[in-house]
Amino acid sequence: MFLTLFLGIQVGPLFDRYGPRVLLISGTLGSFASYILLAECTKYWHFMLCLGVLGGMSAAIVTTVSIAVLSHWFKRRRALASGICMGGSSAGGAIIPLMLRTLFDKYGWTWSLRIVAFMALGCYALGVLLVRGRLPTGTKSRVTIDLAAFKSPRLCFLAVAVFCFEFIIFGCAALLPSYVRYSGFSVDLQFYSLTVLNSMSLLGRVLPGFAADMFGRFNILLFLVVITIIIMAAVWLPYGSHDEGTLYAVVAIFGFGSGGWLSLAPVCAGQLCETKDYGRFYGTVYCVASFGVLLTVPIGGQLLQSTTPQVLIGFYSTILLVGLISIILSRWALLNWSWKWKAKV
Repeated sequence: MFLTLFLGIQVGPLFDRYGPRVLLISGTLGSFASYILLAECTKYWHFMLCLGVLGGMSAAIVTTVSIAVLSHWFKRRRALASGICMGGSSAGGAIIPLMLRTLFDKYGWTWSLRIVAFMALGCYALGVLLVRGRLPTGTKSRVTIDLAAFKSPRLCFLAVAVFCFEFIIFGCAALLPSYVRYSGFSVDLQFYSLTVLNSMSLLGRVLPGFAADMFGRFNILLFLVVITIIIMAAVWLPYGSHDEGTLYAVVAIFGFGSGGWLSLAPVCAGQLCETKDYGRFYGTVYCVASFGVLLTVPIGGQLLQSTTPQVLIGFYSTILLVGLISIILSRWALLNWSWKWKAKV
């Protein structure tokens, strides 16, 4: 996941220069190869190379291009379009764990992964056929972090907020099965909690996008963060590890809220630049956020092992509070430091 976000800083300018088609084909081939090779892995370093390095590089291309190309076609409905686009990953996250639970028993590891690989190839083929750019290609932009962008306080605060969001989202998603196990719940709950998380994330990526186009992208993002932090601090922290019903409820609300963060943050970044520069700005913000993804699982895993599940949720709630403050400051800077409650931003 670190490579997926970090390499966006290279993919963004390439997208601005060459358009989506060539990049999508190369990303598709790399991702398909990573799944096929993953089926043959037997040692730890095999998994790191196939899924971590090759899979991460390929996902960086596919993800960055798929999101950036929306800015070519949508402006007034960009948040909704982004939510529908990113909802695909939530749908996969909900379906694939349940699918693998059946496939592993029936076909074993190797053929289960091959089935996933060919299913992914079918989705990628549709993407290659249907996705196309609108703006002229050939823009020569450097493949590097756009340091000049950080002269803008609004972008700096947004980058900090996205860092916090990615830290929490991928930490919770990766450690949720371990959290369930350390809390003393059943093995089935480890699978089903991920399905609930991703199913609600699908709704959270689409529905807030529709509302954001009506009431403002920063406004809806801010609302979702406030609701989520209240649920995490007031319900999940003290009661989440007590019974399955409460855990399902808080995971569902967290999934909905975090899905909205993921879909709206890139759209908010698009409000800070011209459309032709969106690939570069998107890559710059998510290059910063990638370090949150890199750090979250080692830090969260160590906390979970050495302390209690409640400490882990308290830690993530604190990080989310930092993200909330950063979004407030970014919105304030966008309004030229004149806070307006009813401004549609």
